[in-house]
Amino acid sequence: GGLMNRSKHSANVKIEYENTNMGLNVFLRGNYRGRYGFEDKNHSTIIDADNEYAPDYSLWNLTVSKTIFDKFNVQLGMDNIFDKIAPKYLPSNPGRTFYINCIYNFSTY
Repeated sequence: GGLMNRSKHSANVKIEYENTNMGLNVFLRGNYRGRYGFEDKNHSTIIDADNEYAPDYSLWNLTVSKTIFDKFNVQLGMDNIFDKIAPKYLPSNPGRTFYINCIYNFSTY
């Protein structure tokens, strides 16, 4: 069954679209994690039963940023677009979250 908390399969996908004329940037990122050993329920010290695995999952994040007046950048983002919640297996994942960032560039070049 492999090592505890280690997936046999995983993948990352990143797609970016940039329009420099409009100062627009769109970034989509997806992470996939295959099933992994989570709990030794039969106390055999080996992950050897289907009920000892955590299910596979994928998480998708999206960020859109726009540059304004060549120095000011506004970002809007959403993490966990599809609201994947699994408290037992992903305790640090609160579900879908949104954020806004405002960045001002002080440099002169």
